[in-house]
Amino acid sequence: MSEAGFTLKTLLTSSWWWIVLIVGFALSVAFCRGVDAVARHFEWLDMPSPRRIHRTPKPRLGGIGMLLAYVPLSIVVAVHTLPPSFIPQFAGGLACAVLIAAIMIADDIHGLSPATKLGAQLVVAALAFLFGLRIDHVSTPLNNPLDPNPLAAPLTLPLFLAVPVTLLWFTGMINAVNALDGVDGLAGGVVAIAAAALGIHTLRYMTGEFGVAQLLLLLTAVCCGFLVWNWPPSRLIMGDTGSHFLGYLLSMLSILGGARLATALLVLGIPILDYAYTIYTRARTGRAPMHFDLGHLHHRLLSAGYTPPMILGLLYAITAIAGIAALFLEKTQKLFGFLLLLVIAFAVIVLLPQRPRRPRPPEVPQQHPHSTRP
Repeated sequence: MSEAGFTLKTLLTSSWWWIVLIVGFALSVAFCRGVDAVARHFEWLDMPSPRRIHRTPKPRLGGIGMLLAYVPLSIVVAVHTLPPSFIPQFAGGLACAVLIAAIMIADDIHGLSPATKLGAQLVVAALAFLFGLRIDHVSTPLNNPLDPNPLAAPLTLPLFLAVPVTLLWFTGMINAVNALDGVDGLAGGVVAIAAAALGIHTLRYMTGEFGVAQLLLLLTAVCCGFLVWNWPPSRLIMGDTGSHFLGYLLSMLSILGGARLATALLVLGIPILDYAYTIYTRARTGRAPMHFDLGHLHHRLLSAGYTPPMILGLLYAITAIAGIAALFLEKTQKLFGFLLLLVIAFAVIVLLPQRPRRPRPPEVPQQHPHSTRP
């Protein structure tokens, strides 16, 4: 399984890898169902409120199920497929992913302040940097997009730039995925598509890094298992545990070994730009950057009359198209692709209603005296 000539065709015809992906999907389905049962037994439920779209109490710890499925299988994959030089980075990064998820369990059950959550994100991002998961070079944008070959040499970032860029990458990706978790099926589906696109891109362009590609495709399988319970109308929500775990894994795997920043930016361009614009509007109106509001893209689409399945279809399609484009564009061309997404984002995000209507008063079938997160 370690030859340098490993390709997508090899992966598709490998019975061992189909078994890994199927087991990853099945374990995710099973563990998420188990988490659902435990959360309902202890009444760790997310209650309906004006801040929520759902109208019935639902468990909010689906991220634990995905973590339990992904972590052991990813260790098996890493041991069998990653180059030895990648193992310390992967082990440290996976430990940080588990750490941020563990912290967010407290948030999903009891609630943490925005400042505490941001502090936790910065801590795990700094730990990732210390483990070698860092952005210390970037592709130069000065190539001719019409004739990008030969490419100019990457730009090396000095330490005083590499640290903040790496911290921004991790925290930005985590919060972009977290911002997607407002409509059933949205965050899990977008991450599944993005991970698949990054995995196929790695197989195609990064010879010798097929282990990273397989870790990304395993993430896709685990997300699909979660969607069995999160598809609208959902039974289970991933919560901040899930969104932080998935966002951290995407940011980690996109820079493990060799940076795939341009591809990740293109594939996740819409949620990243949506989050950036939301931060801008909050700052412009004098609110804290992490202050909750109903200004995200999916909230505006709901306000404009789109149903959750329509929103999923739209954003899944945009993510998939961006992923396909990333497979055929050179690095410099991806920059211009991201700029095109910026124009689309302006048209879709900015021109939609600025103040979404609040959901109808929630219907709560029964009150749970120990339920959490009012």
